[in-house]
Amino acid sequence: MTAGYGRVRDLLMLAELIVEHAGDDGLEHVLDQRGIPKPLLDEPDAVVPMRDIIGLYRDAAIVLGHRSFGLHSAKGLDMAEYGAMGEFVMSAPTLLAALKRFQKTLPCYESGSHLYLKLAGDELSVGYENDFQDMPGFRQAGDMTLRLIEGVIRGYLGDDWAPKRLETNYALGPSRQDYEDAFCAPILSGEDRIALVLDRGQLDNPAPPPRPMRSDEVASTEVRRMAKDLPTDLLGAVSSAVDRQVVGGDTSLGCVANSLSLSARTLQRRLAERGFVYRDLVLERRMQRARQMLQDSALKIDTIAETVGYSATSHFTRAFGNSHGTSPSEYRRTYLTARTADEGNPDATEKA
Repeated sequence: MTAGYGRVRDLLMLAELIVEHAGDDGLEHVLDQRGIPKPLLDEPDAVVPMRDIIGLYRDAAIVLGHRSFGLHSAKGLDMAEYGAMGEFVMSAPTLLAALKRFQKTLPCYESGSHLYLKLAGDELSVGYENDFQDMPGFRQAGDMTLRLIEGVIRGYLGDDWAPKRLETNYALGPSRQDYEDAFCAPILSGEDRIALVLDRGQLDNPAPPPRPMRSDEVASTEVRRMAKDLPTDLLGAVSSAVDRQVVGGDTSLGCVANSLSLSARTLQRRLAERGFVYRDLVLERRMQRARQMLQDSALKIDTIAETVGYSATSHFTRAFGNSHGTSPSEYRRTYLTARTADEGNPDATEKA
């Protein structure tokens, strides 16, 4: 099983626009069509299949009656606020260095996506491809990434920058005018990929004024960690689907199988062939999420229990104890004590 994955962060402006024009009911309808739990929107870096991201952009364009919804939804996107990837990219010393960072980190953020930098004469083409660009409706989602590229360039060249031209592999039709208006540049269609073209002489433009951000080292480490979240096999795909459904509250075999376009029986058989039992896999994902929340938040134990899908705190405490040999409260206490000791010991931190 192979599939590309993106992040919930790609959907946030989409969600805001749907609520603005169609209300909360409109948003829930669009999300339900794709099996995306609404609470997942509160987790920007959560992993979502690319086919669902593309489908949601397509559905949103239909619901809102906007033929170029992707361009509209991501207008003015600030790459510096785009999570760890944005921080790492926009802290580069020059525009060229930023684009190279973007090229390197985009596959960590979104599998199946590729950024191309092509120097020819006095021009640089910044192109984008995705393994799923033949899916109906991809143009809407692809335009969001095009806006990301634009955001990187304008971060270094200023808001008044416009490309020399835009190259696309779309059959544009009436939408051509939308692109010309958006980028204030001529459009070439029938190309190999989507690309923004700029002057080579602009590549050494220095970084914009610094913003309060994490260090390059911290941001790049976070990007590498995010790459490990992107599933590469069946077990990863199932684990990712379970994680999404834990947030929504329905981790039934049928629900998760349906999100993977499989029957429950087929999913169960394929897991068994690999030595896994679905029930045990769900328990492990719940426990992993619980451990993360115990480590990274001050939420009460009963809130964590509810968040990971337990109707009673006592059931969660028993399950956690059976899995870890300690209670959730004691686990948190032990973890925080060890972390405080490491932070107070420079030698320990350096060795880590």
